[in-house]
Amino acid sequence: MVPKRPLLLPTCLVLLVSAGCLGGGGPPPSDPAAERVVSDAVNASADVTEYRATGGGTATARRGGDERSVSFEREAAVNRTTRRGRVTVSSRDEERTAYLVDDAYYVPCYASRYVNVPDAWYAASEVANWRTNDSLGVFVNVSAGAPVQSAGPARIDGVNATVIDAYPTAAALADSKRRFESVSDRDVGAIEDARIRLWVANDTRRILRVRSVVNSSTNGVSITQRTTLDYAYGANVSVTAPAHLVDSEDACPTIEDADLNESHADRTANGTEMGATSGTTVEAANRIKTERPSAAGA
Repeated sequence: MVPKRPLLLPTCLVLLVSAGCLGGGGPPPSDPAAERVVSDAVNASADVTEYRATGGGTATARRGGDERSVSFEREAAVNRTTRRGRVTVSSRDEERTAYLVDDAYYVPCYASRYVNVPDAWYAASEVANWRTNDSLGVFVNVSAGAPVQSAGPARIDGVNATVIDAYPTAAALADSKRRFESVSDRDVGAIEDARIRLWVANDTRRILRVRSVVNSSTNGVSITQRTTLDYAYGANVSVTAPAHLVDSEDACPTIEDADLNESHADRTANGTEMGATSGTTVEAANRIKTERPSAAGA
């Protein structure tokens, strides 16, 4: 049984990117023409078998007069046919990776970060439906249930596109986060508002780019997360899952399982010595809680 644990990797955060938060008056009325474009994008995205997404963003946490920001880069490769995916997020001097294998997301076992402990990955979250809950599907499906407006034409890498702004409700975002990350109401936090901007190709109706901003709060810290993701299709995506997968965190190796014959250099060369998995949003919030206040915020 896959445990119901929150995934803190930004790959598993449901909505990210840059457009600007909603004003106090709420979203504008939905535009029927924009609704048709989003409907077409939902259908086109459902037919996608493999894709890559690249981009990055920032997570900014505020409390009182104190503010901390963390920048990150993100790269995802997904093959829906083989049911394999990989997401890598780089933040400052750290790099974190998660794998999507069959019906679960796998993240590194905590003890595997240490030298000589076997490299293992545990199932941290279930994935019920790839086409609606992966990095591509979640954006178009949440947008399909929200008020949408046309924001004019654009060209992305020479492709003519239609730009759509979507205004999902906080309730819809929280529900998507629960389904996508298998988290509880407590772990979802208080999502306040968001906007998603989609660049939809005029010919294929596939998503070329996504931008969004999500404002939320947790434990007295206000958080704004922004991300931009560019999508590429038909790139012959092949993802090899880690060799040692376990069903739960309880099955992870411990310090006592250390292989004293493996050197620090071996672990570093294999790319298995990494920090514990954490999200950039959580990292930014933790920096506010753990770093000394600035003079302005003291």
